[in-house]
Amino acid sequence: MDLIQKFYSDVKKTKKYCTPYSNKSYAESISSLFVKNNRHIQSLAQSLADWWLEKYVQPLEQNQDAGGISDDIIEKLGSVYALLENDPENIMNLNAEDFKELCTLVNYEAEDLPLELLNSLMSVFVEKQAL
Repeated sequence: MDLIQKFYSDVKKTKKYCTPYSNKSYAESISSLFVKNNRHIQSLAQSLADWWLEKYVQPLEQNQDAGGISDDIIEKLGSVYALLENDPENIMNLNAEDFKELCTLVNYEAEDLPLELLNSLMSVFVEKQAL
């Protein structure tokens, strides 16, 4: 099991512990799991998790008819995780706007990132024309 698959498995387990089921507690748990799994780049991981919460989870809270957090929304964060792990096969659900916003966040944190990670992220951003 690779890191991305483990992340999805842990997300599914997390849902059981968010009782009574609440989008907010579930999303916060997923966000915390993401940051914990990326401890070595904690500041960037926190920024990325906050971006995901703000862009994809908060609109659900405002729209009561939207239902729960869908697999598609979880896969957005999983794709960000794959981006950090330099696993292009698992970067599936991010659109051009997402890549531009992620690029901005990475640029802001660039000074504190390991050079190898920064190079791999920038290569993806160039490929996706996010710069």
